[in-house]
Amino acid sequence: QAAIKPVVTPKYSVGLTQKDVPYCNGQKLDIYYPRNAVYEKAPVVLFIHGGGWKINDKSSEPDQLALIDPLRDEGFAVVSIDYRKLPESFFPAPVSDALCSVRYLRATSATTGLDGEKVGVYGFSAGGHLAAMVGVLDSQNTFNEGPYQEQSSRVKAVVTLAGIFNFESALRPGYDVKIAYFLNGRALTEAQPISYTTADDSPFLLVHGLQD
Repeated sequence: QAAIKPVVTPKYSVGLTQKDVPYCNGQKLDIYYPRNAVYEKAPVVLFIHGGGWKINDKSSEPDQLALIDPLRDEGFAVVSIDYRKLPESFFPAPVSDALCSVRYLRATSATTGLDGEKVGVYGFSAGGHLAAMVGVLDSQNTFNEGPYQEQSSRVKAVVTLAGIFNFESALRPGYDVKIAYFLNGRALTEAQPISYTTADDSPFLLVHGLQD
């Protein structure tokens, strides 16, 4: 006799979308809840958009959101965040926001129905850089600005598309100027994910194209 799949009573509204939810440092996020109730609390794919740390927002990359949207049918929630950007804010402000978003998900799990202990992060381009920073920085670091300090910012997995990991390596012409502007006097080594890698980091999947 075939096993009967248990009925899951979710702690969230199936298929709900919540826009412009405040989380940290004056920033907001969007929550796309699962379309199928597979888990009581929804594990999260945290999306960090690209745009050279300067342009775009949490909803302006529909092609990237479309890549991870099918996971909502598998019981996952997608959370897309805004973060502080140039020219008003420089490094490490967007890193601090990305880390704080993970802490927020943990701190608010009881009310959102999201599983703050099961968060994976996906980032594209500059968002790939931020996602990688989240993946290699533990909870005790100088970038943990903002609320929810009692929570961990560690994630279960990291996926990046066209991310930047080593600012000292060869980049496209002109990128050295852009990165110097982003760093605003801080050292390259402070901002590059490769500076912080350790054996206990989250597992990574790094995706690149020939023109990245």
